[in-house]
Amino acid sequence: MDSFYPVNRPSMEIRIAQIVSRLNIGGPAIYTVMLANHFSRQNFRSLLVTGRELEKEGDMSYLLKDSRIANQVIPQMQREINPVKDMACLLQMVKIFKRFKPHIVHTHTAKAGFIGRAAAVLLGIRNIVHTYHGHTFAHYFGPVKNRILLNIERAMAHHTTKLIAVTRQQVCDLVNKFRVVPAAKIIEMPHGLDLTGFIHNASRRRYIRSRISAGNNDIVVGIVGRLYAIKAHDFFLETAANVLEKRKDIHFVIVGDGDERAKLESIVKNKNIGSNVHFLGWEKDMPSVYAGMDIITLTSLNEGSPFSLIEGMASGLPSVSTSVGGVPDLFIDARKEGDIRIAKNGILVDKRDSQVFASALIMLADNVQLRKDMGNAARKFVLEQFTRERFLKDMENLYLSLLPWAR
Repeated sequence: MDSFYPVNRPSMEIRIAQIVSRLNIGGPAIYTVMLANHFSRQNFRSLLVTGRELEKEGDMSYLLKDSRIANQVIPQMQREINPVKDMACLLQMVKIFKRFKPHIVHTHTAKAGFIGRAAAVLLGIRNIVHTYHGHTFAHYFGPVKNRILLNIERAMAHHTTKLIAVTRQQVCDLVNKFRVVPAAKIIEMPHGLDLTGFIHNASRRRYIRSRISAGNNDIVVGIVGRLYAIKAHDFFLETAANVLEKRKDIHFVIVGDGDERAKLESIVKNKNIGSNVHFLGWEKDMPSVYAGMDIITLTSLNEGSPFSLIEGMASGLPSVSTSVGGVPDLFIDARKEGDIRIAKNGILVDKRDSQVFASALIMLADNVQLRKDMGNAARKFVLEQFTRERFLKDMENLYLSLLPWAR
């Protein structure tokens, strides 16, 4: 339960419906639950509408424990496109909105964004907000399906009052590259998180290291996220194999689960790197997980503003990441050196080449002071830019700007 209260106290009740496809493990679930929880007090009333999690995605519904959030589950709201289930989901959403009578509908993720906004439009709800936590316009689908989804999103953006992008690069992509949204409707609003637990986690360094038999001086490189193709864990494993040809004192931990796990385990077996690559599955105690790492990585083909890098940076870890989506906005004062960019808080890899990525990891593994300096800069950066208090104030100001009578 957060302790930060709204600055402004509306004189009348404001009802806000938060819609997210499912509470699977990931940034959108944390983001949406935090909003629903915060705006469930002081004349704000929230309703959280979700779908069902898929197998192996992980379940973050435990975030609702001991909260004051009213939650409605629509089982038909699932990740895959299914016209019959999607129509049933839309009808359910319309019924829910008729009962709740929201002043604002705020949607998150692609499926919830379409269903939630469509229901709001059908009922004539005037204030519709959608957050792009990432986007599905690259590397997710083929060209035909991609064009259909682009056209749907353009139509939905026309009926949306305000659109939120979580990074500056995301704003540029949505407005200029994909031409999905008009510039006048979109605003940049970076994530905000409760990072307290990640700051004071040094005492938990052995939490994962003892499980993987890593020595005190061994280097632990981590990656956190769903095991889906878009996250490119196969590239992470290719990189690991390249690193292990040169150094045997480096361990690679994969935190998460998903459809790709069997394939990835097969790659580890074929490359004979199983003694240094460890699948941890989903973990609830993430501050302790990061405490055992020395470097946090991300190899995705597409990203918004990844929580794993933000949390890792708050834990004092340097980062090595592919340069995709909004990720470059997390790296400060980066200077170009060949196919990489060396920033104050980590290294960006511009070329999708596992040898180049491996060289960046070895650079950090070889230099304890560089890791320490980058980690300190990373922690300072995220604690200044990604505070929960700043984020909730920004969102509160946005909501109240849509409702002049509430101010």
